[in-house]
Amino acid sequence: MDVETRSPKFKVELKSISWLWEISLRVGLGLLIYYFSEVRKPFQRWVEVNDWPNYNYPHKDSSTIPYSNVVLFAVFGPTILVSLVSLFNLCRTDKAERRWRKKYPRNSNPDQSNWVSRIFVEYVIALLAASMAYILVQLITDIIKTEYGGLRPDFLSRCFSTDTGEGDWLTLPGSKRNNSFDAALIKKNMPYIETVPPLVSSSDGCSNSGDGFHELIDKGGRKSFPSGHTSTAFSASTFCALYSFYWLRRWGSSLQLSFGEKIVPSPGASVGAAFLFCWFLPGIYVAVSRTQDYRHHPHDVIVGAVIGIFITTVVFCQYYSFRPNKLRKTYPRIHIDSLHISSSNL
Repeated sequence: MDVETRSPKFKVELKSISWLWEISLRVGLGLLIYYFSEVRKPFQRWVEVNDWPNYNYPHKDSSTIPYSNVVLFAVFGPTILVSLVSLFNLCRTDKAERRWRKKYPRNSNPDQSNWVSRIFVEYVIALLAASMAYILVQLITDIIKTEYGGLRPDFLSRCFSTDTGEGDWLTLPGSKRNNSFDAALIKKNMPYIETVPPLVSSSDGCSNSGDGFHELIDKGGRKSFPSGHTSTAFSASTFCALYSFYWLRRWGSSLQLSFGEKIVPSPGASVGAAFLFCWFLPGIYVAVSRTQDYRHHPHDVIVGAVIGIFITTVVFCQYYSFRPNKLRKTYPRIHIDSLHISSSNL
């Protein structure tokens, strides 16, 4: 007995279970994120004496781009994009409906009806795809951050120096360097970088100690690899890029340019390619700013970008299809019928 022949009560229960599963999965993954980001302590990585200069950059009190701004971009970027796409689809629907009514005054076009439900379905599919992508990106990033325990470039500045009042903290002097700046640091009783032990913390070795520095040194200072700002920013950029490319290819598939035997879809091909790469500019700016603030090494932001792009692309392809042979009928992959929503008219 298939689903269509079962009782209405069973169908309602099946739809409720489907929604419960979607919500429970995201809540469960969210709890894992909280555990690895807030509860579990980062790995205490051993550092050789010759490697300490890689972590002797000045600490800045504030970041160029706060994480809250990255989250706002990740939330409102796709939301605004989906709204614009839905509005454009609505205008196309009204135009097609007018043509249909002009040709068939007594009949309504079933393919253009119930546009409110279609827009609602588009929002739900985008919400499911984006939320799952963000959660998985954040989870993988936090697991690697905590288990790897990479030191930030400004770790020694957090550990030994005090705030200069100008936003940048001091760095450690070197015993083999002879300049006026290092001489001034020595007068401030700053230790030589060559004398720093392989393992230091706010409770053992650091001059900045106490509860006030635990978060800054032991927790935040050992979560450099990979960059969470970058992975989140590139996740949002990737989703917006793929979503733009997906719809521009659908809209442009009905228009073609012919050059002899070569047929090129237009404007979806060129415009889609432009949007695909322009959406990555915010993510690139976030990544570069993290190295300018000395919060991350170059390899931290590169790996963060790869994580955001790869996971978001895999998740996006579970909900949307780019198969060329079905470009005119490229509907979302997800079977929304089990969630009490219909995607057949998208």
